[in-house]
Amino acid sequence: MDNKCEASKHKTGSEPLRHLATAQNEIEAEFLAGVLEDNGIHCLLKKEGAIAGILGGYSLSSPFIPCEIYVLASKEEEAKGILDSLREGDQVNGSDSPPSSEL
Repeated sequence: MDNKCEASKHKTGSEPLRHLATAQNEIEAEFLAGVLEDNGIHCLLKKEGAIAGILGGYSLSSPFIPCEIYVLASKEEEAKGILDSLREGDQVNGSDSPPSSEL
């Protein structure tokens, strides 16, 4: 998966990652990752479920495979606030956010 946000680009030291959200699919996860990155929050995307393990590390894009989003523990509350703003249809970083009840 070609992530916009990759934890490997940034040294986390001993700071733990926190599960922020589970997107319905990779497309939604990439969108959310882009919004977080635009707001200075780096993240890691991980495909969920048994299919990801069966593939042995090979990437498979599918609208049916959920994708987990992780952020550094120190950025968790800020990231939650950004996603909450998206849910409410507020503006993030001066751009209109798409209304979505499924975030």
